[in-house]
Amino acid sequence: MIVTSCYKCRTFNQIYTTIYRQSITGVNRCCSRYRKITFYRHSTCWQCFSSTTTKNYKAIAFNKTPEDSVLRARVENEERYNLTLGPSTTESVSGLASLHFFPPIKGIISGKYDVRTKHFGTDIVTKPKALVSAALDGTVIFTGWTMETGFVIEVQHPNNLVSVYKHNAGLLKETGDLVRAGEAISVVGDSGELYTSGPHLHFEIWYKGSPLDPEKHILF
Repeated sequence: MIVTSCYKCRTFNQIYTTIYRQSITGVNRCCSRYRKITFYRHSTCWQCFSSTTTKNYKAIAFNKTPEDSVLRARVENEERYNLTLGPSTTESVSGLASLHFFPPIKGIISGKYDVRTKHFGTDIVTKPKALVSAALDGTVIFTGWTMETGFVIEVQHPNNLVSVYKHNAGLLKETGDLVRAGEAISVVGDSGELYTSGPHLHFEIWYKGSPLDPEKHILF
């Protein structure tokens, strides 16, 4: 028989019996039962734990120190300039009203901006091989091809603005190029295996990490 107990309060936690069977020269014999006391650490005893843990936690005092206040102020000051936190809710997009966006192309709108369906841009249908122009002055930060949207080009502009142009037939600029508003940067196409049913431009505007409705800023 094995008995487990707490060495402090001597509470018996578990009792069970083990019978050993061994073979000697082909004859089975049963060993006799035996008693063994196993003492566990005080923390494993549920009675000791329940009677002392609550009392110990209530005795803990949480006090602010000058060092804590200095550290909190420093962290909050540093996070004010963390761009990964997204746009501040107190800021307004009305500050972009003074900017003049150049229409990337002229055509008919076939797909509107819709956050509910995660369509973060505007689809504009125009004649094939039409030139796509940069909406503002800026720097090309991405040029590449994706299976879903074909040839893509992205331009970083002042005021934390980024414009995105998708489904192009070809790209006229490379990453790192400086572009002017109205300057040709790509050619309209229907590249990509998804989200396209003919020649058109999918155009997006992002402001401080959040999408904007292009139709509120550009007349296509």
